[in-house]
Amino acid sequence: MISLSIVLIFFSPLLHPLLDNRLNFVYGDLTSFIGNNSGFERHRTLYYIFNQRAGEVRDDEIRIGPLFGGISMLSTLIPSVTDSQIASIVVLASIIIGCYGIFKLCNLFEMKEHYRALLIPCITIFYYLNLWSVERIVHLWIWYSYAIFPLYLYCGLTYILYRKITQLIIYSLLFAIYGIIPHQFIYMFVIHVFLIIHLILLDRNIKKLLLFISIPMTIYLFSNISLLFLLFRSGLEYPIPMSIDQLSFLSRNGDLINIFTFTNNWWPQLPTTLLKNPVFLLTSLLLFMFAFLTALFIPAAEKKHRALTLFSLLFIVGIIFFMQGVNNSILLNIIHFFGRMGYIDIFAPFREWGKLAVLVPIFLVVMLLSGLTLLKDKKRFVVTSFSFIVILIINIASSPSLVYINRVYSPTYMPQEYYDLYDKIPIEHKVLWLYPISTQSILGTDRYVWNHEKATSDVIERSIGSTHNKNFEYVKMLTKEEAPQYLLNALNIKYIIKRTDILGASNFTDYQYLSCNKLDYLTICENPYNLTPFYVPRNLILSDLDGKNFYAITFLPNASHITVTSDARKYTIERAKVVLSGFESVWLYETAKEKGVLITPFNSTYFHNPAKFWSKAATADRLHAPWHYYLEQRGMNNWQSDYNKGLIFTWAINNTLEIPFTVEETNKYIFLIRLFQNQYGGAIHVQLDDKDYILNTADQLNKFIWKEIGTIDVGKGYHKITLRNLEGFNAINLFALIPKQEYEDAKIQLEQSLQDKRIIYILEAESDLYNQNSKISDKYEEASNGQMLELNETSKLSNTIEIIKTSDYIFAIRSMGHLTIKIDDREYKINSPQLNWNYIGSIGLERGKHTIELTNLAQSPANVDVIWFYNTQKENEPIENIFVDEDPAQVISYQKINPTKYVVKVNAIKPFLLSFAESYDPLWVTYVNGEKIQSIPLFGTINGFWINQQGLLEIIIEYEPQRWFYIGSIISVTTLIVCTTYLIYNWAKKNHSRT
Repeated sequence: MISLSIVLIFFSPLLHPLLDNRLNFVYGDLTSFIGNNSGFERHRTLYYIFNQRAGEVRDDEIRIGPLFGGISMLSTLIPSVTDSQIASIVVLASIIIGCYGIFKLCNLFEMKEHYRALLIPCITIFYYLNLWSVERIVHLWIWYSYAIFPLYLYCGLTYILYRKITQLIIYSLLFAIYGIIPHQFIYMFVIHVFLIIHLILLDRNIKKLLLFISIPMTIYLFSNISLLFLLFRSGLEYPIPMSIDQLSFLSRNGDLINIFTFTNNWWPQLPTTLLKNPVFLLTSLLLFMFAFLTALFIPAAEKKHRALTLFSLLFIVGIIFFMQGVNNSILLNIIHFFGRMGYIDIFAPFREWGKLAVLVPIFLVVMLLSGLTLLKDKKRFVVTSFSFIVILIINIASSPSLVYINRVYSPTYMPQEYYDLYDKIPIEHKVLWLYPISTQSILGTDRYVWNHEKATSDVIERSIGSTHNKNFEYVKMLTKEEAPQYLLNALNIKYIIKRTDILGASNFTDYQYLSCNKLDYLTICENPYNLTPFYVPRNLILSDLDGKNFYAITFLPNASHITVTSDARKYTIERAKVVLSGFESVWLYETAKEKGVLITPFNSTYFHNPAKFWSKAATADRLHAPWHYYLEQRGMNNWQSDYNKGLIFTWAINNTLEIPFTVEETNKYIFLIRLFQNQYGGAIHVQLDDKDYILNTADQLNKFIWKEIGTIDVGKGYHKITLRNLEGFNAINLFALIPKQEYEDAKIQLEQSLQDKRIIYILEAESDLYNQNSKISDKYEEASNGQMLELNETSKLSNTIEIIKTSDYIFAIRSMGHLTIKIDDREYKINSPQLNWNYIGSIGLERGKHTIELTNLAQSPANVDVIWFYNTQKENEPIENIFVDEDPAQVISYQKINPTKYVVKVNAIKPFLLSFAESYDPLWVTYVNGEKIQSIPLFGTINGFWINQQGLLEIIIEYEPQRWFYIGSIISVTTLIVCTTYLIYNWAKKNHSRT
């Protein structure tokens, strides 16, 4: 009790929310929901697979269910329980369990009672207040498991020594409840392996060994079966791309001297003067030395203690081997070896090498207990223990541990403004959060205006309204560029909130057409339109994820006109009335994926250092694999998709990369590449086996394009592409080999599918036309995407368009001034005193390539905004007429059953596309009259369902994994109930026998 009281006093700042429900955690993984019923919000987050507030499946939230779930149930019984209070309860429970574990662990070692009375407080204070322990509180889920390691180890040792099956069940339950997060699983599994080895050496009973190996893993599996499907659903891929540069960065402080002084954290959040305190460094070294020396003096006769101590020492050495990261030359060579083999991802769980340090204290505790237990002489024990206490007290007093607990991690009062917004903005409406381009950081992190000591987090964003998945390209694009009104409507975005609560915040995306109100801290921009999560688009436009193609249609008055899908599914193509030119990119990608060989160079490099190597990146700017940062440095803007396959890029001259792949069938193939042509490009050398190709990548238009390299005979088996950068900034998304016959057949099928479709080519002047002596102007707010080109008398705009269907076409140009337009060898003149649409045609164009050229006729400037080419059967058909169509269906009403289930009533007069403005996930499905319909992505961001039925329909929309979660939860709860029942029965039976 003394030990527990001491630890609780030190950790009291993390428990203050229990006394004051206005306090909230806002740092790292300690962050929580805010609001009057935030505890209930946590409960809903854990209970439903799809996190409506975050607009995505939050695997990390679901995984903490077994730990938080029971406590969060309090929020349904006591509405005043807050989310931060739930976190504090778990902290408190973990400390109590952990202190009890240290008490029982000390009792396991034979020593006199007054020895234990002196030793237990020392061990407890060391275990919970060493810097490694305190630093990890920022990763709260990891720290929870760290806190209970002593009890976990005690239960395992008790079973090994005394064969108590009840201890094995408790051990297994701790493993199941605290080991669900991947890092936690690794840590607890390492301890499990440690105990298995100890059991093998101590007692070679096969039955006992098999029980100890199998029972914990079996209970773990059944207890977490409802959660494990999330891992298998994603293919067990680590969500963060690995690179040697990332692993180096995360182990930058991992040299041995830092490890032995507890200062190997890769990103300390405190002044380095606190970490480099010589008293702290010296006493940290002495603590290590003290533990090692006590272990060395164990008599050889004490085999049981000696074996336990030596294996603890060996495990510490092994953990330190990995904690060094790339500072360990042996480990660095191993990383390079697996990197060249394409398996660098196996180091993903260890990417933050400093996190492994949490395993060291528990083994140090074992060494200290083993050594001090054998000091039979009272005087030697007292002197040794007193020395340890003095070193420990000086170490803690001089370490940053108490600063972390009291200042960095401690909860804080949130301004009332955030609570008011929580009440005002309902979860049904999406919020787009805009971050400033410029901020003032302290110790490498952004801070709040109202509290400079606290690093900013997404705690506010998880509490006010709801958001779309931030990793979608479109969502990222909307934070960079001012999106048109109808796009906000289509995505159900009711509010745009600028994070002016960040210290030094400046330079935001404008959104000037919205009425914005600067509050004390945040700036709120409200969309005046009445929004709904469900609507029926009138026309379907197929496109890839190219933002510029989409932005070209900003003048359309009604959001229901436009739907964009990034997935060229056959049944969608058949019903399309309009096709954008960018669709060909999707068509080639789908053809290569289905009928050929799709080669992704992303997996062939393990670097992210483009100045030296071909480096991996992702258009979604995944952590440690950014892409747009490098474009912005060069003044380029591109939001095309990499189809979630990643890309490679470099500007290092003569940098080579080998890309191995396998072909299943010998054939004549069309060899294609999807590369980034840009104004800073140059040339690349591509070698497929013994065939060499030089490709020019310099281009005024900054775009990914498919380029046909050639036709080549490729045999079945292993092959290799060797890529060399000759000059310039170059990026490659994909290579593809499509059988020649399949390629030609697919093109014929494409042409046939487009015969009854209207085709539109949209060219933004500033981004889709080559220009000479012209400049970009942003002085016209009504421009299609906020910009247009200004031409003088020497300017010329041009491009080549591949017409994919012979037809009559209308040429529509939104421009101002005197212009000459040349289409092939035909010349036309237009004059518009104001920015208006001007029409030419109809013009008969054959299938194939055609050139367009625009020049300025007068000395005064002319302006060009956007050009549309579209096929027509009518003379002078204006743009607005091509979208005139009756509403195919009308949404009558919808009912939200829960965050993963809706019922929508629709009156349909013909087949229609139902838009559901929730973040896209292919596992959203609908049921209409017993027919199951899968979701397709609209805008690359939300869900659409093509419904080929008519009449008054009741449509059920649900997130399918929720059903699996319910079934798995029944199995998990049943497992926990059975184990708990057995423990209670066994305890009652023992008590009855004693009576």
